[in-house]
Amino acid sequence: MTTAETIFLGVVSGVLTSAAIIVFGQFFYRIFLPWYESITYKGVDISGEWTYKMEFPSGNKSNFFARFVQNGFVIKSTISESKTIVGLDKDEMRIFEYSGKLVDRFLTLTGRNTNKQSLGVYTFLLEIKGDGDYMEGSVSRYCMSDHIIKSDLIVWQRQ
Repeated sequence: MTTAETIFLGVVSGVLTSAAIIVFGQFFYRIFLPWYESITYKGVDISGEWTYKMEFPSGNKSNFFARFVQNGFVIKSTISESKTIVGLDKDEMRIFEYSGKLVDRFLTLTGRNTNKQSLGVYTFLLEIKGDGDYMEGSVSRYCMSDHIIKSDLIVWQRQ
């Protein structure tokens, strides 16, 4: 074998080894680890549809609808907000993507507006209450009308 062939085979085997390590890592973190966490998790399951309503001092109202997907203690959600603004004849609709964790019946979620041209940041800290049919806690959010960060007490209801 010539020197060029040896170098070529060394480079090819290095690239193939790197590719195999990347594929194995992705398999481990995206498939195996979530599967393992889902079978070993022993806490409450909040998967499903949830809602809550907010009324603002301005008279505006927001209805939130969430679909939580749980994999062990990891939570992912898409939350849609339908906002009725006083003085306008139309409703405003926004969609948020959230991720968080559920540990010892406490849920933390952080999310952003899916529309990159619009602000919208919410952070939730919720406690699972009752028989797992509602969650109570607070939400921190950026208030567009006052241009400050505000916090409100909320209650999510399972549908």
